[in-house]
Amino acid sequence: MNCARAILHTLLLAASLAAAVTLTVMMNWEWTVCHILTVAVLVLWLGIRRRRGCAYALAVFVLAVGGFYAMLTPEQQFRNARWEKTCARKPQVRRLDRNRFEFRDVRDFRYRTEHDFDVRYRNEIYDVDRLESLDLALSHWDGMDSIAHMMLCFNFSDGKSAALSVEMQCPQGTSRAYYTTLFKQHALIYIWAPPKDLFDLRSNFRSGEALYRYRTTAAKAEVRQLFLLLAERTADLYGHLEFYRTVRGNCTTELLPYLKAVRPDLHWDYRVLLNGTIDRMFFEQGFLRHKPGESFESLRAGSIVRNRP
Repeated sequence: MNCARAILHTLLLAASLAAAVTLTVMMNWEWTVCHILTVAVLVLWLGIRRRRGCAYALAVFVLAVGGFYAMLTPEQQFRNARWEKTCARKPQVRRLDRNRFEFRDVRDFRYRTEHDFDVRYRNEIYDVDRLESLDLALSHWDGMDSIAHMMLCFNFSDGKSAALSVEMQCPQGTSRAYYTTLFKQHALIYIWAPPKDLFDLRSNFRSGEALYRYRTTAAKAEVRQLFLLLAERTADLYGHLEFYRTVRGNCTTELLPYLKAVRPDLHWDYRVLLNGTIDRMFFEQGFLRHKPGESFESLRAGSIVRNRP
């Protein structure tokens, strides 16, 4: 009995400390507040043996924070948000006729360094009938092989290319650390841009990033269907807010259902989570174009995007 009570008390302490951290990050408070909450939790926990009310107080605190977390909507969290410059404007999509789409606020920044750039947006008209091919891009940072940022690039017969990056839309003053997405700190945004923006930023201006760009085996009909699905998703996101989610709604897992919709024989494994190796998974399933008999290692070595001199 005493052992079971000790386990329950320990679980209550762990849940209370987790609630203190959750509340601090969700409200974007200083960590001093978390320290104060932690001290209060420890005082109540130490008083459990003497006063049953301490246990009730901790339980109420945990339930209140859990309820607040569950009920917090993107509209409430980002009601008065001022977004960082890199993600301040969501693209709009308008269908002009059966084949042509107008994309407004396509990002087209001009970089001098990663943090020094000219903010530029433009409108583009894309003709679905001119879609020719699809590229897959993976960008690794800080030498990490197991984690990467995944992007797509649609190539048109008239020479245009439209790259897509699913990213965090960050309010000014919030951390970009991925753990903060567990606490509903960022919104989801689809950034459409020419490769010169999205790809050059990572290959030319960010130190420690390695960008790989692969041509896929997607047929024209598949590329066009995928573009239509993602254009519809982009238009839907413009009208409302969604949270960016570390696991269920990130740069990779957000796009995979659309890829599978146009190529049903694709299937996923653990590399969806360790997405730095997802290019090998796609290679094994025949989704990356390569020479007959070419190994994945050879394809990868030839697909790295080199920095400009």
